[in-house]
Amino acid sequence: ELDALCSIASFQDGYADITEPVFINKSLILEADNIVHPLIDNAVANSIWLNEKGALITGSNMSGKSTFLRTIGVNVVLAQSICTAFASRYKSAFFQVSTSISQSDNLLGGKSYFLAEAETLLRMLNRIRPDLPSICIIDEIFRGTNSIERIAAASQLLKHMSGLNALTIVATHDIELTDMVKGEYDVYYFDEDVGTEGLIFDYHLRKGIAPTRNAVKILDYLGYPKEIVENSKAIMNRRNTPHKAT
Repeated sequence: ELDALCSIASFQDGYADITEPVFINKSLILEADNIVHPLIDNAVANSIWLNEKGALITGSNMSGKSTFLRTIGVNVVLAQSICTAFASRYKSAFFQVSTSISQSDNLLGGKSYFLAEAETLLRMLNRIRPDLPSICIIDEIFRGTNSIERIAAASQLLKHMSGLNALTIVATHDIELTDMVKGEYDVYYFDEDVGTEGLIFDYHLRKGIAPTRNAVKILDYLGYPKEIVENSKAIMNRRNTPHKAT
């Protein structure tokens, strides 16, 4: 026990920007100010306050969604295990932690990506207990299937989880989900800009819905044939233009 405590003290002594977490009983609360991931050099600090509502985080590729989910997850575990949070202030319930991040298919087991993900989410759902708050962290919910079924299933799963003893934090590309779970989840986003050197990310978490998408911008930046880029833009513009009544 003394060896373990010495290791924890040495670990804490190696970092200046840490805090001692404050825990509360049986409430779905997570308040984190200037929270960062301990393994990222010069990490951009973000703050999030959740009270009885989960969070839906949108944003384009590489904008910081998955890293932020990992930041929350690792800090919850460190706070609850060695009483250390990489934040200027940390207050939360004592959570049971469940995650679905970086799922993969299983060739030897004959499982598709979607089946592996669906099984993980079902296990997460079944672990939620009425007597113990859970925090459920999900990256790109149901991305292993088509967009129509993905949005339909994801919206209903998130609605169901909002009524359970769980604080659910989800990252998604599906902007449509923000309207479908409005009022049941707080909505945040990460943004990007296009500069002379390509895509520029500031990795700051903001309240609201992501105003931009960047998949086609990335293809253009990487040097894909102009025909692919321009035709993709044209298709997107047609889909985003409302049809006039005749």
